[in-house]
Amino acid sequence: MKVFKVIFSVILCMVLWSAGVQAATIGFSPANPTVSLGSTFSMDIVGQGFPVTEGGGVNLSYNKNIVNVLTVTIDDLVWEFLNDTGTINNTTGNLDALWVASFAGRGPNFTVATIQFQAVGLGTTPLTMTEYNLNPWASGGSEINPLFNAGSVNVTAVIPEPASIVLMGTGLAGMLGLARRKKQ
Repeated sequence: MKVFKVIFSVILCMVLWSAGVQAATIGFSPANPTVSLGSTFSMDIVGQGFPVTEGGGVNLSYNKNIVNVLTVTIDDLVWEFLNDTGTINNTTGNLDALWVASFAGRGPNFTVATIQFQAVGLGTTPLTMTEYNLNPWASGGSEINPLFNAGSVNVTAVIPEPASIVLMGTGLAGMLGLARRKKQ
């Protein structure tokens, strides 16, 4: 009986460990970039650790005073069946109903979409994703229930590099030198 309990415990631990290692996640790449005010930058929504999936969808929220979504791009060669780039609402800070689907199935790692943002204010905004309920992530008709990893964007003021300041100072000094020569 003791041997049976030990074997059962070992098998249970292996199953739980492999389930944890194989947990499907949806997140961002890069996850937490720092960008300059006024800049335009892109982030990918990526899936990792999935069994073969036919697709699914996400909703995204962000601080509209720090970033705005400009465009959403989905690779039609990867998600060849149907897809929708969702509805961008920079007034509320939401991207709703972005979804993808494939006949071939995708996994274990894939890019869902590329989002182009513009940094419109200083500070840090969380990027929070939730599942789009009308198109949940699925494999063979069964829901997957991935973990959604939040990201963030830190927007900083544009500060000139020291080398740029030195270069500008050297140029001004040269112009002053030329002006003095012409006066003499």
